[in-house]
Amino acid sequence: MQNWLRLDMNSEQRQRLQDWLSQTLDAATTLESVDLFQRGPGRESWLLILQQGDDRKRLILYRALSDAAAYPQPLKLTQEYAVHQAAEAAGIRVPHLFETGIVSDVLETPFYLMDAASNSEPAPSTELAQQLAQIHALDTSPLVFLPAPQADISPAQKIVNQLKSDIGRMGVQSPALEFGLRWAGQHLPDSEQRTLIHGGFCLDNAFSAASNLHLMMDWKYAHLGDPLEELGCVIRRDACVSSRDRQAFLTAYEEASGHQVNRQTLAWWEIIANLRTTLAGLSLPVRDVAQASRSRHAIEAQFEALRLIEAQGI
Repeated sequence: MQNWLRLDMNSEQRQRLQDWLSQTLDAATTLESVDLFQRGPGRESWLLILQQGDDRKRLILYRALSDAAAYPQPLKLTQEYAVHQAAEAAGIRVPHLFETGIVSDVLETPFYLMDAASNSEPAPSTELAQQLAQIHALDTSPLVFLPAPQADISPAQKIVNQLKSDIGRMGVQSPALEFGLRWAGQHLPDSEQRTLIHGGFCLDNAFSAASNLHLMMDWKYAHLGDPLEELGCVIRRDACVSSRDRQAFLTAYEEASGHQVNRQTLAWWEIIANLRTTLAGLSLPVRDVAQASRSRHAIEAQFEALRLIEAQGI
């Protein structure tokens, strides 16, 4: 099985892609550049610059990878495409999907295409909060494949159970992680609300549009859960929203969603977010600089989880 770190766009692949684009777009197409701008477990994104006569186009090629070690395991690409499609239909700001759907016979792994607008300056945290509220309000009834807690178990309990199971399955040794999960299991919050969770809501998974709006992509970890799960990830230290902008972000989210955010419950979910970051970083071998950085973040997340637990009074 191919290792996702070794998958590259070589000259033969570029030529096949250029030929396919010319045929699909019904116009002679020159593939001026193919630049990798995002790669992670199970997926990678390429920015394509096309020349068609006097017109230049920018596309995102979003590609699945063969990565059995990806943690957590992503949705199938067909499922992720369906979530992206539903989000676009609901008016959530996402890159526009090309009508070609999922393409499986051009590169070694399937992909789909999206429009790519010009890059811009970062959007304010209030705009991101409004986007997140829209995501959490999406009707998920057609998306029956989304992972979800069982009816008789809360989203909070499901997360704790899943993390404990993953630790055992992957053989991760971390007293801090085990202590944190034991504490979390003893302090479960009320957690009955179930909404769509993007699963990776951050600027790393957004493409900036010229209008200064961030277009959310990378829905591979979408699932159903408590919306505070995602808020805890977003406000986590060194994540999407800085500590300086936290209050403005939460206020904007409350206004856009119409729901008050229980700060005590949110603190529990922030601890869970750090424990998940810890497990994700410790579960993979260090194979390059990016993963070495991930391991460092895992160590930092351990300390942050313990600090937050101490602030709760243990």
